[in-house]
Amino acid sequence: MWTENWTGWFKSWGGLDPHRTAEDVAFAVARFFQYGGTFQNYYMYHGGTNFGKIA
Repeated sequence: MWTENWTGWFKSWGGLDPHRTAEDVAFAVARFFQYGGTFQNYYMYHGGTNFGKIA
């Protein structure tokens, strides 16, 4: 079970934008299932909980 599949990481003010390409994420998920993985979750796929007026 893969509980958190992060497409990015924490970012400090003025720092680099840490992210993974879509191809890298797709390859990692495919490899996970190839080796017998049964469940995975895309964590923070759309910015977490900062929506609307609090964004």
